[in-house]
Amino acid sequence: MAQKNRETLSSLEQDYLFAEMKPASSPRVFPSEPLHHADVAQETMFDADRLETVTLHTCRIAALPYTVAYQDGSSEWRMSVHAPADLWDRQGLELIELRATKNASLFNKKRFQPGQWVDVTGVLQLTQELQIGGTEQMIRFMSVTEIRKIKEPGSGRSLRRQTRAR
Repeated sequence: MAQKNRETLSSLEQDYLFAEMKPASSPRVFPSEPLHHADVAQETMFDADRLETVTLHTCRIAALPYTVAYQDGSSEWRMSVHAPADLWDRQGLELIELRATKNASLFNKKRFQPGQWVDVTGVLQLTQELQIGGTEQMIRFMSVTEIRKIKEPGSGRSLRRQTRAR
């Protein structure tokens, strides 16, 4: 009887349902090549190659300067000037909004008044077109590094000390 049980058990052996399938092997992972600084390009709001210092000559102050205080404790000095047309990119009288954070105290000491003439040096950051009274006006925003007062153009006077001829 024991032999009969063995035969019955051997005939009852169950084949595996997925006997032909093999277990999944883990994917091969290869280390990536290191990135080289020269090969990587990151698109940002400002392109570092395009940020260049520009000097705008004979700008007229449009309004009194003012300071904007932010909630984080920082402040920003601002002033609006009108820039005259030039041969390259300014076709007419443009409004330039000057902004400074680092030299704000220095600019406040200069006591700028509307109507004064200045030469402005800084980085042009943003250009915006606005419709004012049915006409389009360009407004440029400039981060200022230096402002020099000048006398009215064509007046023949300058701020430098003039020496007498001997």
